[in-house]
Amino acid sequence: MTDSGAFQQHAYGSVEITPEQSLGFQEAIGSDIATVLDVFTEPEAPWDTAAEGLELTLERARHARAGRRGLLAVPVQGGAHADLRARSATAASEIGDVLAVGGVVPLLEQYRLVELVQAVAAARPYLGPRPR
Repeated sequence: MTDSGAFQQHAYGSVEITPEQSLGFQEAIGSDIATVLDVFTEPEAPWDTAAEGLELTLERARHARAGRRGLLAVPVQGGAHADLRARSATAASEIGDVLAVGGVVPLLEQYRLVELVQAVAAARPYLGPRPR
């Protein structure tokens, strides 16, 4: 599995790649599971900003699903907003084969473990193996 890494934008600044280029690269190297280039949302992002990012991530995931035969990982976004995480996970579980909990690296780096657990818990009902 390759992680196209929306987090790269958080860590390194602007990344000059489109979602289509990212998926094309993953196809070219033979990834078993391609990862959608998500919109990274900082944990502190306001609700509206987080909602906008998760909707764009889901739009990218739907587009990727339509053009991919192999397995697809869809990152769950939503910042620190449990309702958005649940909404994102619900939609992502209908699109992807694998779900990733996105946007949590800053929480790990800053040892904000309670918030990390809350982010994962909001998505948890939708994570794990599911029959297709």
